[in-house]
Amino acid sequence: LVVTGVLNAAIIAIYLLAPDWRYLAAANFLNGLLVFRFPASSALLADSMDPGLRGRGFAAVSAIPGFIGIFTPFIGGYLMTVFDIELGMRMLYAVSVVGTLLTALLNWRFLEDTHSRPQGSGGGLLQVV
Repeated sequence: LVVTGVLNAAIIAIYLLAPDWRYLAAANFLNGLLVFRFPASSALLADSMDPGLRGRGFAAVSAIPGFIGIFTPFIGGYLMTVFDIELGMRMLYAVSVVGTLLTALLNWRFLEDTHSRPQGSGGGLLQVV
């Protein structure tokens, strides 16, 4: 999750620095390749919660960003009105890069493995098949 967070921040930085639409299209394609992180993120979140509190935990994890999302269109519209569309968007992408890197840093610092394997127990594709 930390690696995909940093990769996601790098892709958002491409949006931030894009000189024309071709870079935006390439960044959008690369961003689509990172969707594999969502199941891992959900599984880690579920494993990190007490089974009796998972419903509340998932509700909180969904509600908090959703609540913040109520205000972000107004903030984005304000920035694009005051600074023009291009500079306003670049400012918003810069905030996204910082937020994504901060999230990756917090994951790196506080994320713990929920299922530790004994050393030498292997693991990998051959054991799955």
